[in-house]
Amino acid sequence: MFGLGRKSKREREIGDAQTWLLGQALSFASSLTETFEKSAAGTKVYPRIAASDSSAPSTTKINQLLLVTECGAFFLHALSRSAYRPESENLREALYDPVAHSWAESLQKTLQQAGGTSISVSDILNHVSMRDVEFGAAPSVLGSSGSDENCAVWLAALIAAECIDCTNPIIVAAKARVLFLTGLLAIDFPERVKNFEALLQ
Repeated sequence: MFGLGRKSKREREIGDAQTWLLGQALSFASSLTETFEKSAAGTKVYPRIAASDSSAPSTTKINQLLLVTECGAFFLHALSRSAYRPESENLREALYDPVAHSWAESLQKTLQQAGGTSISVSDILNHVSMRDVEFGAAPSVLGSSGSDENCAVWLAALIAAECIDCTNPIIVAAKARVLFLTGLLAIDFPERVKNFEALLQ
């Protein structure tokens, strides 16, 4: 009975993390779109898959699919780093792997429902893995100071800025970085991972 209770708690933690991650990614795309949509260049339009205003047009000049995917990739990397243990992959396999897979499945369903570009779960996970390697080359997620650009959060912010065609991508990156940092503060992966790890013992 005790073991079943722990399993139920682990499943709830995984579900909560996945739900938060998808909501955070959609909110991230919506926020950047609403901030920079009017100044975005180009004539190509994309399906709008995230908006805080239900009356917003169904299309936008900003590729929200890319923003949602890149946001998810960053937060999954942050989770991966928090779950890393040099002596064993058990924690990462028990927490990161199911969260990443369920998030990719939920994202795929969300895109289908929104009429967005069709994309497979494996394509999403492959992209996440690619970013995980790229972000992993940075010494840390946050850097040694607020001005340290040699860190995963700044790399992710620059990538997000590349998703928007505008004249000043650094401003976009700065906004993306703030959104990333706010999300990390809210989710507190190190503490959540610590609590999850206790459920494995």
